[in-house]
Amino acid sequence: MTMLRPSLSLRRMVILKSGRVLYDQSFNSGLNIIRGENSSGKSTVANLIFYSLGGDVSDWTPEAGAADSVHSEVAINGVAYTLSRDVERKSRCPLYIFQGTFDDAMNSRESWLRYPYMRTGNTESFSQVLFNLLGFPEQKTETHQNITMHQLLRLLYVDQITPVDEVLRREQRFDKRDTRTAVGELLLGIDDLEMHDLRLRLREAERHFSEVAGELRSMFRVFGQTDHATITVINYEEQIADAELEQAQIRKKMKELAVLRDKEAAADADKKITLMYETLRQVKTKMDERRRQEQATVFDLEDSTRFISTLNERLKAIVASEHMVSILGNVQFNTCPACFQITTPTNDDSVCHLCKAPISRIEPWVGHLKMREELTFQIRESERLIEQRDVELTKLRTELANLIKDKRTLEEQLSTYGRSVHVVDAEIEVHMHRIGYLDRLIEDLNERATLATLIQQRIDQRNRLNLEISSLKDDLNAAQASRERRIKEVKARISILCVDALRNDLPLEESFQSAESVEFDFGLNKIWADDRTHFSASSMTLLKNALITAMFRLSLEDEQVRWPRFLLLDNIEDKGMQPERSANFQEFLADRLVAIDSQKQVIMTTSMISPKLNDTLYCVGPYYTHEKKTLNYKSRESSVQLD
Repeated sequence: MTMLRPSLSLRRMVILKSGRVLYDQSFNSGLNIIRGENSSGKSTVANLIFYSLGGDVSDWTPEAGAADSVHSEVAINGVAYTLSRDVERKSRCPLYIFQGTFDDAMNSRESWLRYPYMRTGNTESFSQVLFNLLGFPEQKTETHQNITMHQLLRLLYVDQITPVDEVLRREQRFDKRDTRTAVGELLLGIDDLEMHDLRLRLREAERHFSEVAGELRSMFRVFGQTDHATITVINYEEQIADAELEQAQIRKKMKELAVLRDKEAAADADKKITLMYETLRQVKTKMDERRRQEQATVFDLEDSTRFISTLNERLKAIVASEHMVSILGNVQFNTCPACFQITTPTNDDSVCHLCKAPISRIEPWVGHLKMREELTFQIRESERLIEQRDVELTKLRTELANLIKDKRTLEEQLSTYGRSVHVVDAEIEVHMHRIGYLDRLIEDLNERATLATLIQQRIDQRNRLNLEISSLKDDLNAAQASRERRIKEVKARISILCVDALRNDLPLEESFQSAESVEFDFGLNKIWADDRTHFSASSMTLLKNALITAMFRLSLEDEQVRWPRFLLLDNIEDKGMQPERSANFQEFLADRLVAIDSQKQVIMTTSMISPKLNDTLYCVGPYYTHEKKTLNYKSRESSVQLD
């Protein structure tokens, strides 16, 4: 069976009260039907499924509100997880996630990870975690409100409370139009995430371009010109070399003059000058040390940046390894890969079919979620370290600037110190003035050479940004055209699938038998069939379920659709639906699902089970009645040991 991603299916659900089991049923791939009399608790189970998967519920029925907790063993992209949630009469309750089956979760309570409804400074929300496991992008509406699992389930769960002419499940709180649009477009894969990313990159590139252009204008003003053509590093390097050569020649002459100088006559002056030279040497030593520290800090910043990049690659590798394990876990070898002999088949699932070694019942990917958290924590710590080193770098550069000022002051003092006590000293003083001038000249030339290098770097950066901006604009235009084509294609295919369901309805709504098209608008939360919005209540119920199942069916054919191949239907027979009409829709959906060879799951509740489907493998649990409801509060025999 083909598995399209993202994929979500419910394998088992357990509802507990004081350690006692109220409900414990397993679910299969494909169609699952929970059947029973009206008011026997079918909708209660549907609401608890919605809640256990991340939906937000606080207004419980007395039966559901009396439960303590709900646990759902699910398969996310083929990997087993157990989602656990306490039943509380407040909104936005946290969710516990365990990698593995429900039975393993009950035996390893210390391995449960708690995630809040909303993200905090150091903890992701459970929606973020589930989105990562499903492979969803992080979606935001125009008002920057995060899309949550609750929001997605509003389209995956068709409940009884929401009016039948509304597409998405009705919110108890204020419902924003752009939120509904973002949810629908995300699940159908027709959102503008690629365009949003391109717009952000274009805005960032244009901002950088403006900054670089401004820096270049300021740098050109330093040279008193607007054209960089004559600003070259080579010219300054040649001037620096000439100045250093002249300094070397002057120092040689000064050494020769010092031999001739009467040391006794200039002893006092020499002592002061020597002290000033020593101070100048110390300043230069500190300057060299600060420059080395500056370079080391820059290297550390680059190293931290590369380390963050490596951690992000490891996060991607963990996701890839889970994907590979989920694929390789289903490989069956008919011949030994070492000697090519035919392998001996075995029906024992507890041992390897090839080497017959025992297989642990714990999934091989257990622990990956903790590894993800650890890597995320290391990334945040590295980012904080980068901020600290940026502060250190600014402090070092400030100290270096102050030392440069001190050096200039000492050099000026040395050049003008005292009066000569000897004719040789007078000549030496002249040479010292010249050396001081050459020092300032070399320093200025070095700064200009550095600035010239920086200018060339900024010019290259500006040219690259200009090319990037042009390319991003082209990509944005292409993405816009591609998205418009995609939206038309998806809506047209949904219309065809929905019309298929309407035309297979019983001949009770004449317009359905000749239906040509169905349209919908997530923002308006409305449906039209051949431009008509008003039908009988039962026909509107059928139309809504036909539309939602059409979206679901499209996800089984189109890999670009992000609908997680899961659907929960709890209103297929609301509003005066006739038993024959409900049964016909059940049979239609069962026939269409059987014809599709891919991983999928539909969970449906009904009090009008089709005779053809009743007591088949499609049915989950017994036929519930007023005496035997879905939540078994009467029995005291069944219990689960909680460690």
